[in-house]
Amino acid sequence: MNFLKDYIAYAVGTEIPDIFMLWGGLSTISCTLGRRLWMNMDIFTVYPNIYVILVAGSGKCRKSTAINFAEEILRSLSPPPNLISQRLTAEALIDALRVVETTDTKHFLRETAEGFVVVDELKIFLNKKTYDGGLGPLLIPLWDSKEVLEYRTKGRGIEKLHNTCLGILGGSTIQGIREAIPSEAVGDGMCSRFIFVYIDKPTKPVPRPKSSPEKEKLKEKIIRQAQQFTALKGEVTLSKEAGQYFDEKYVIFYQKNPMFDVYTLVGYASRRFTHLLKIAMLFAVSEGSPYEISETHIKRADLLLEQTEAYMPLMMARITSSEEGELTRSVFEKILKEGSVTRSSLLQSFSHKLSTRELTNIIETLVHEGKIDCVAQGRSLVLKAK
Repeated sequence: MNFLKDYIAYAVGTEIPDIFMLWGGLSTISCTLGRRLWMNMDIFTVYPNIYVILVAGSGKCRKSTAINFAEEILRSLSPPPNLISQRLTAEALIDALRVVETTDTKHFLRETAEGFVVVDELKIFLNKKTYDGGLGPLLIPLWDSKEVLEYRTKGRGIEKLHNTCLGILGGSTIQGIREAIPSEAVGDGMCSRFIFVYIDKPTKPVPRPKSSPEKEKLKEKIIRQAQQFTALKGEVTLSKEAGQYFDEKYVIFYQKNPMFDVYTLVGYASRRFTHLLKIAMLFAVSEGSPYEISETHIKRADLLLEQTEAYMPLMMARITSSEEGELTRSVFEKILKEGSVTRSSLLQSFSHKLSTRELTNIIETLVHEGKIDCVAQGRSLVLKAK
């Protein structure tokens, strides 16, 4: 069994990047498991739920297509998981998660609070208004999968949830994240629980992706495997070799990793190895070894996180940058893409965002930073990237 290999293979011949399919597959496994698998870390317990946001430019990299495929697989399960796809207040999310068992005689009236948020755009589910209304802080204990969660709502006082577990798979642009999460909250407890998977370049264009009987059989196989995951239940352990690898990487990371010196990344860095364990659990399940994480599983999880983390400093800087800083970046990227461009054509491209004076200030800034040259050609001023 290799669920993730099959899952990624389904998108061959499309414009969905493999990395988006991989994280969609991991999120799909996570949703099927809820909190039925766990790792006992002595003073705390790790569950395989994850918060994943696929990040790319608007209309690029088919992030919505990747998310929709995961949702299609999950809705094909019997019974389907508790999927949430709309904007909610903190109180409404609590209501959406709370389920009381009324049919299973072994667990009659047992309360659970499990769910999975799947949204094309993060800001559909989370924005600055709902964040300030309490949704942001609520996402923290739900990621931690608290056995008992007491939460004080603004409208109904203290709400109590039992056996909590929430996962998220969403998409966004950089601007969408800026609209969803207050800049002062980037790097805080909630944001550090998210994994932002960033791609800056689309794959090769595929005008007309084709289906086939083989692909339909592959989809059926993916659904069957996902259905099998819903029956898993029990404790997950690290093999001896996996435990040694984990301990060594943990010490080196905490001693030397520069993320601890960046305020927007220090929160993530402090939880990095909980993310690692969660993802390693998902790799193990994918390969039919749900109750023991091998050294191979944890190395793959570590490599995947390292690939994701390579983009984090740049992405966090863009998320927290001022509007002026973001416009400066956009102008420079335009010049960089074109190689050279006249000032008048640049003004036409950004006339809906910048005045003539504002563009002049940005050009002067880029010249002083040594990023571009200005060359007079006749009556035109030509800007060239260095």
